[in-house]
Amino acid sequence: MTDRRRAEIVAAYQDGKSSRQIASELQVAKSTVLNILRSAGAEVRPRGRGSRR
Repeated sequence: MTDRRRAEIVAAYQDGKSSRQIASELQVAKSTVLNILRSAGAEVRPRGRGSRR
């Protein structure tokens, strides 16, 4: 994967897209997206949509 594509993944995630959405759009595994985010130093959001009551 190119550095440009990696930067696009990080930017999309920081703009609010989920790792699952990004993975689906790029047809890669969600774990690939998460590994790219972690290696770029991006703060990975917790799973889910917030606290459950």
